[in-house]
Amino acid sequence: MRILWLVLLSALTIVAQNPQATPSAGQLPNNLSIPAQLDATVDTKKCKAGDVIEMRTLEPVLVGNGQVMPEHTKLSGRVEGAASRQNDKPSWLLLVIDRAEWKGHSLPLRAFIISQITVKASVQAENDSAFQGALDMPDAVLNRRSHAQLTTQGDPGSSGLSVSAAHPLKDGTIEKGQAQQLSYQRLDDVHLLPASNGAIYLLSAKDHLKLPSGTMFMLRNRPLPASRQ
Repeated sequence: MRILWLVLLSALTIVAQNPQATPSAGQLPNNLSIPAQLDATVDTKKCKAGDVIEMRTLEPVLVGNGQVMPEHTKLSGRVEGAASRQNDKPSWLLLVIDRAEWKGHSLPLRAFIISQITVKASVQAENDSAFQGALDMPDAVLNRRSHAQLTTQGDPGSSGLSVSAAHPLKDGTIEKGQAQQLSYQRLDDVHLLPASNGAIYLLSAKDHLKLPSGTMFMLRNRPLPASRQ
């Protein structure tokens, strides 16, 4: 009886400390979108598969079950593959964010870049919370590009790896007050190429593909299709 009481007391203590459990990957909303900022520069001239990358969320994000991922949540991920331009093959980069961590919580993800977020000044500071422009890329647009039939998260190979087959990186512009420091550059000549497994490659016709530190992106969580899990 004493053992049963101790077990019950321990369970009540855990619930009291964590009354709202973090949802699992399977409980996340479909195509969860996360505005985030890159912590350090990623360049295909220097990076390689396995390199760790980190981002920070730009605003609170509802992740399900009433749970909110707060602003400045740490997002961790890795470089799945990268290469600079070689002959007729464009520069390419595949990044995946696989975990979010904040005080007392962690959440598994499989999130990829779907657009860039840029900032423009506005006289009205009350307009400083609109990330909706970066959400306007429907999945259908990306799906139409999936004819390349990329099936792995390594080197996409020569078949289908073409800037002409990819979709330009959408610019989701938001407005900030005049006091906002405008230090976010627009990425030129970066295109998106989705794979059949949900991964999204970044392509560029330039000699190397560079994502500067501080660049803001919209991420979208894209779990593996059921047939591939």
